[in-house]
Amino acid sequence: MSVVPSLSSDLLYPGCQMTAAEYFTLGQTDARFELVDGALTVSPSLMPLHQRILHQLQFQLELAVQAGCPIVVFPDTDVQFDRRTVYRPDISVYLSARLPEMPDRLTLAPDLIIEVLSASSKGLDLIKKREDYDRAGVREYVAIDPALRRAYSWRRSQAGGTEEMPTRVPMLEHLVAEPLRSSVDERLVLRLAPIWALGTMGGGSNPV
Repeated sequence: MSVVPSLSSDLLYPGCQMTAAEYFTLGQTDARFELVDGALTVSPSLMPLHQRILHQLQFQLELAVQAGCPIVVFPDTDVQFDRRTVYRPDISVYLSARLPEMPDRLTLAPDLIIEVLSASSKGLDLIKKREDYDRAGVREYVAIDPALRRAYSWRRSQAGGTEEMPTRVPMLEHLVAEPLRSSVDERLVLRLAPIWALGTMGGGSNPV
């Protein structure tokens, strides 16, 4: 029997068990669904600060592309990691050579994933998703915590797994956060100072 809902009010409730193939028969919906170990989950709409941070990150990634960085960026797009897991990272980044043509669906593990943490998703993002991204072969994972004004970074090591990279936490307002230089490409640099500025009223009106 098809799992496709006939009306928006008929959308499956969170917790329903299904495969990735069944998940994709849901089609495009207003809800932010993910499939975690075969269980359908739903996230609330993004908060204003979360949205502004994503806008800033996308702006920086676009600057990297203009500077010649060979990447393709997919914001808020489903990525299938196995037959029972489909995540929707805030930003997925691929080296262009890995996607010679625009795919119908993302089934390759991204080279870089960026997640912006919220209180409701922090445990999932920092533990469960990080472990799943590691197993899938994601090359680099960055998690940005606006509440703590801290960025976490994990990169694939020569041994095959991922290891957390040390990042300086600006404990005082006058300290400028060091940029995160990606291992994916030397031209891909995430500047954190404009991101932290967004947390202040009226801060970051200019994305540059």
